[in-house]
Amino acid sequence: MENGNLGKQFEEVVTGEVIERFSKCDYCGTMQRIGATEDAETCCPTCGAKRHEVLEKRLLKKQVEIKKEEPPKQPEPVKGGFAWNGLGKILLFIIVVILIGSIVYVISAMK
Repeated sequence: MENGNLGKQFEEVVTGEVIERFSKCDYCGTMQRIGATEDAETCCPTCGAKRHEVLEKRLLKKQVEIKKEEPPKQPEPVKGGFAWNGLGKILLFIIVVILIGSIVYVISAMK
């Protein structure tokens, strides 16, 4: 059988608190859980001695998986658009040739 939690880390987290009422025997120590409205000071069903109320606090805990922080993802390069490799270099070369040609033409026309 394969464990689905293999490699995962867990941490116990307190999710709440419960207070339970018990009736404990003064003589034999028998404890019996009682409801919110029941009388705690009755006779013990085991030995017949007087019982008294005992309150117990219990923390409710839940196991929570510890999430590992992942490093921020690098944005992917934008595909498409104008790139200076290939076509961009050719267009730059043509613009430079046209500028030099127009400057030479203007200078030769002035003579």
